[in-house]
Amino acid sequence: DELIEFTLATIEMNGWPIEGIPVQKCVEEMKADFPEALVRHALNRLSRQPPKNGSQPLDPERICVFKLELLFHKQKTIPERALMDVWEKALPYGLKPEKKMLSGYAALRKVNGSMEWIHMNHWHLPQTPSDRLRILFDIQPRWKLEELEPYMKYLKLPGDTLEALVLRYAREVNGYI
Repeated sequence: DELIEFTLATIEMNGWPIEGIPVQKCVEEMKADFPEALVRHALNRLSRQPPKNGSQPLDPERICVFKLELLFHKQKTIPERALMDVWEKALPYGLKPEKKMLSGYAALRKVNGSMEWIHMNHWHLPQTPSDRLRILFDIQPRWKLEELEPYMKYLKLPGDTLEALVLRYAREVNGYI
């Protein structure tokens, strides 16, 4: 996290557009603190494309999700009304968070009459469908299928539908089997 934060700060400090970070200049700027391989790794983590002609385009969504994860490391829940504002303030100038970016990283739940976002990174949940659903149902007892999709899509077997997967394991989790 420190490496990515430092990389983003270096990019912002130098005024480089995220559409094309000059890789060698970035490496030079950061060489006193990080070896070249780590700087390149950080740029790759923030991108969906390989460098071209010495320039690395960064992906705004990856930057936004990284900053979202940092917010949730500081506090596990954030009130629904506050999240977008706090998140936008944490982002580099010009980037705007979108609610769709929360999919698979945060879940909305009702606590004592108010709504809050809770950190729920789909990569950090158990890999077995029943264990994953147990955690999800502990957070909130009712889900729409489309809300479960980002948490369950990587657990589907070829030919399986999301609905079949959820139905199969939800019964087990809720004690129907």
